[in-house]
Amino acid sequence: MKLLTALFLTLILAVAGLCQTRAEYRADLVGLGKTKAVFKARGAQAELQFEGERLPRNASFTLQIGDNVWDVVTNGLGRARVTQRWSRGAPAIDQTSIALLLDENGDVVAEGPFRRRR
Repeated sequence: MKLLTALFLTLILAVAGLCQTRAEYRADLVGLGKTKAVFKARGAQAELQFEGERLPRNASFTLQIGDNVWDVVTNGLGRARVTQRWSRGAPAIDQTSIALLLDENGDVVAEGPFRRRR
């Protein structure tokens, strides 16, 4: 009986793992520098990664995706990286979302649509 229960629980966990939704979206921004944003979601967990290079050195920018914003600051080499993870309550980012990189004046210096990768 214990073996049957253990097998049943193993089957339930395997099916639950297969039922988790998994999505990955990437936006290659066009404009200033070379920039990209990648959003990965699996079940209730999600992660946003932004990377930029060939940007002005020691400059401040704002990454905007929908109503969500992140501060982006470049280093002395003109590179920037932002990572945020959520265990729940992640923003809804999908193939209809647009990533905007704004300078300190609020002007769009790079933008790009998200495309589904997985």
